[in-house]
Amino acid sequence: MTLVRPGGPVLKAPMARIAEGRAATSTTFYNIPGNSVGAQTVFTIIVNTLYHFPMHVATQITLDQLALEVTTGVASTNIRMGIYDANASWQPVNLVVDAGTVATATTGVKTVAVTNALSPGRYLLVFVSDGGPALRIISLGVNGAPLLDTLGASPAQTRWNRAFTYAALPATGTDWDTAASADTSGAGHAMMFVRILTP
Repeated sequence: MTLVRPGGPVLKAPMARIAEGRAATSTTFYNIPGNSVGAQTVFTIIVNTLYHFPMHVATQITLDQLALEVTTGVASTNIRMGIYDANASWQPVNLVVDAGTVATATTGVKTVAVTNALSPGRYLLVFVSDGGPALRIISLGVNGAPLLDTLGASPAQTRWNRAFTYAALPATGTDWDTAASADTSGAGHAMMFVRILTP
């Protein structure tokens, strides 16, 4: 927006950013800030693989839950969830949320309570499993695919992986080395979500 002061210079007003939030007073709405959502399917995850999903935070928010949905459970298995901040190449830098574990032997939405304020910036939602349950996938819109390493039928990267033996998440991130594209199988889409407490 442009403001004109009589007899003075033209002033540029800053563009307002709209904070991420949750609908009304609901306690059941989840999202990934900076992403739009589309179709859904399921995906069987790979044991001892650290999955990374991009999240762009435009204004400061406070989270109170991390969540995922198990569609096919596996006995005696668990998933550990967390959040890293990310550099300009969307590689993990520092662990900012270590949410602990959820059991994935049964189906349903699995949540972990957190209380973490996130400043504007790039973040990666991450999880690793000691088994191979199937999870609900929500396909992401184009603003959820920050990297295009080529052009073609499925160039947009919406998930990155690396081998990682199931354990506590390290305080300093290690670069992911495998990218997944947003194709029709749903394999490149998001499986982990957040709930926003404020604003």
